[in-house]
Amino acid sequence: MNLKRALPPLVWLLTMGFVVAWLSTRLEVTHDLSVFLPAGSSTEEQLLLGELRAGHAAQLILLSISGGDAPQRAHASKQLAAALRGYSLIAEVANGDRQTGLELDGELLAYRFLLSPLVVPALFEQEQLHQALQQRLAELSSGLPLLDKRWLAHDPVGLLPSLLQGWQGGFNPTQEHGVWCDPAGQQALLMVHSTAAGFDLEQQQAVIDAIQKAFEEVKGASDLTLRMTGPAVFAVKSREIISTEIRRLSLWTSIAVAFILLVAYRSWKVALLSVVPLATALMVGIAVTALLTGPIHGIALAFGMVLLGLTVDYPLHLFSQHRKGSTLAEAAHSIATPMAISALTTAMAFAVLALSDFPGLVQLGVMTASGLLAAAITTLWVLPALTGTFPDRRVVRPEKLARALASPHRTAVRLWFLAGAAALAVGYSLTISAPWEDDLGALSPIPSADRLQDQALRQALGAPDVRHLLLVKGQDLEQTLQQSEMLIPLLDDLVREGVIQGFDLAARYLPSQATQEARRKALPLPDELYARLTRAGEGLPFRTGLFAPFIADVELARDLPLLRKEDLSGTPLGLRVDSLLRQDADAWTALVVLRGVYSPTRLAETLGPVRPAYVLALDLKQDTEAMVARFRTETLANSVMVGVAILLALLLWLRSPAALIRAIIPVFAAMALTVAALLALGEALTLFHLISLLLVLGIAIDYVVFLQSHGGNASSLAHTLHALLACVASTTVVFALLAGSPIPVLHAIGLTVSLGVPLALGAALLMGPRGGH
Repeated sequence: MNLKRALPPLVWLLTMGFVVAWLSTRLEVTHDLSVFLPAGSSTEEQLLLGELRAGHAAQLILLSISGGDAPQRAHASKQLAAALRGYSLIAEVANGDRQTGLELDGELLAYRFLLSPLVVPALFEQEQLHQALQQRLAELSSGLPLLDKRWLAHDPVGLLPSLLQGWQGGFNPTQEHGVWCDPAGQQALLMVHSTAAGFDLEQQQAVIDAIQKAFEEVKGASDLTLRMTGPAVFAVKSREIISTEIRRLSLWTSIAVAFILLVAYRSWKVALLSVVPLATALMVGIAVTALLTGPIHGIALAFGMVLLGLTVDYPLHLFSQHRKGSTLAEAAHSIATPMAISALTTAMAFAVLALSDFPGLVQLGVMTASGLLAAAITTLWVLPALTGTFPDRRVVRPEKLARALASPHRTAVRLWFLAGAAALAVGYSLTISAPWEDDLGALSPIPSADRLQDQALRQALGAPDVRHLLLVKGQDLEQTLQQSEMLIPLLDDLVREGVIQGFDLAARYLPSQATQEARRKALPLPDELYARLTRAGEGLPFRTGLFAPFIADVELARDLPLLRKEDLSGTPLGLRVDSLLRQDADAWTALVVLRGVYSPTRLAETLGPVRPAYVLALDLKQDTEAMVARFRTETLANSVMVGVAILLALLLWLRSPAALIRAIIPVFAAMALTVAALLALGEALTLFHLISLLLVLGIAIDYVVFLQSHGGNASSLAHTLHALLACVASTTVVFALLAGSPIPVLHAIGLTVSLGVPLALGAALLMGPRGGH
């Protein structure tokens, strides 16, 4: 091997060695799904994205224990809750064995007078105290006291139980044997609030693993079973389902492609050498993406590998152009220009994704575009040097089809036929109402049975709604808490009107300093309180001096410093408050979590006219759909700009407006017919159909460019047709396998490409080569 021939493989090996070494030390794969969210173009979108990333609702994991009998389930529930409460990534575990999991004890107990909304001057009037004492007496006589007898002397007005009940939002799940259960009494229910961000799948996986491990220890040899639901569980499960499906499909697609190449070229050498550009594309694409964008998301990596499967077409063009007695270097020279144009225009098509503000899609665009260019260079420069000649083992090429295409025949008819077909396809597509599906939930691979169970558990537990919430924005914490407090009467009205089941907000647990000060001023002096209590208790069988501890507690509360957020640090109450507050660089945001939104329409209608300007009402489903729709509009606009650049590149190559029109019409026809076919099959177009259409665009341009590169030479055209047919067969089979996947995302990609590729070839063949007409 001379130096000239040895140089390309040597440079390739050194480059790949450097890339692999760099990736082995620098590559970081992340599973934070927030990279598939946009940067946010408005304050409202940024607040929405902040909540999606922090994921208050997504941090809830709902558990159900079934099997055994009720006492067994209750015991397991208590044991599991006790085991999980000490885990660092779990903020709170609620199962009903405590009244709320947020009991006041120690120093916090004295703050009940500053925390309770019942503390107003009227509470300590003689008449109010008399009614409270009568109520306590009635409870004691019934045997079902609202307040434990040991607290009677400290709390005759019932502040503590009303406070704890308020913290529970007025919702009490069904209980049996001291723990929560479903209405049928067949499952013990728990609610876990993790500290892991909603989109941090690694930490969420750690929480799920910890729950499962703790349950296995609690379960022992019993027949109890545990089921977990919630957004975090679904996200982790989705990742596992997608990874398993991609591994399965990778095996079958590799077998299918190897078989097709063996049939088409009758040589294992083709299959082996075709791996070289593909491997190069993957390594270079990953390295460039990691260098430009940082950590790569696992989903972007997986889908990038699927899209880069297109690079197998490049060596097929090279091998098909090889002629007996010639070298691969000569074949590479003959296809250098069309392959360069094809790779460049296809990379430009995927540059549309790189222009978006979705970091995950930017990664996908950068990886695919850079990988395609690297594969083209490897095919033209490295492969010919790796093997100088290529055995032509009775490869059957479509000579008759080549002669038919090479002879001029009814050029105008073909042109108008394609234009008419494209026009009809566009017209049909425009008649379809609401062809786009912007609901990302429709792409979930989670079975409907799991989603239904999540809804049932959420209803039984009164868990926060994962869709609706309010955000209160303030310049500082005090202002934010005060503004949150102003919402409470409005929200109470919504509960009474049956619009929502309940709500939760930080001000319920940590009142503003102003509110605490007002409550402290409402506390009477000891002598005055003693006199009122004495008169209020006249005629009632309470012994004299019984409520001295209550008077002492009131006096203590009068001298307490106001409760601050820092005072709650490390307590269950503090964890709850922290989960409902967000601090930015220059502002605070309080989350108002809604539970049991019975009528989203009535909620919007009720809140609309009276909602203060500093409150943002979010419908996570509707608002994310709006962002996806905005992304689609921006992508289509970017596609127009990139399309103009592609037209200019083709015009520079073809050097003729007429030839450009002949090249573009089959591409446009293939795209229009693919969209029409998808809609005719009942597909609602999603984000991933749009991404797949970019791949179809690149393939259609590839086919047209290689056909247009021939000047009517039937022999050369036969070699090109052989390559195109092999490309179509391998690509269609691979993506048809994806189309059969039960995962909506893979199905969307597979169906779009498996329809688009044959249509692209058919349109390109119908137009024929440039010189043939």
